[in-house]
Amino acid sequence: EDAHMAAGAAVSLAACGSEAAGVAHSEQFGLVLRALENERRAGQGRAALSEEDMSSVQERVFELKLVILRIVRFDLTMEMPPDHVDGLVGHLLAYLPGGAAALVRDFRLRWAELGGNEAESDEDFAEALDASALKKLIAGLARRSLDDMLLSM
Repeated sequence: EDAHMAAGAAVSLAACGSEAAGVAHSEQFGLVLRALENERRAGQGRAALSEEDMSSVQERVFELKLVILRIVRFDLTMEMPPDHVDGLVGHLLAYLPGGAAALVRDFRLRWAELGGNEAESDEDFAEALDASALKKLIAGLARRSLDDMLLSM
């Protein structure tokens, strides 16, 4: 239940932080919060929210918004992990002996061993992969992995 309320508080803060949000935000958020809470309660076999219950829920969300703001030190422009991927991939490749160029050489050798040179499009793919393309490929895979991880939370 606390995780549900914390998610509601985070969404409310995110909407408040956007320039598009206006006065109507709090009214719309209240309606959405009521609908989600009623759906959750119905799934548990509980009655829908009364006005008193809704007031209590809104108070709890407000308290959690303050906790979240204190945690982030009132800085709503937080950096997200994908913002750091390019730098981290660069550092990773710098630590590898030979860097990205060695990975490309190893990839091409392994591609040939697996019979990747049979089709012309496969050859084009292997030839087109250079050190900078490999760095972009690794960064893209890392971003997708982070996005999947963050979405699954």
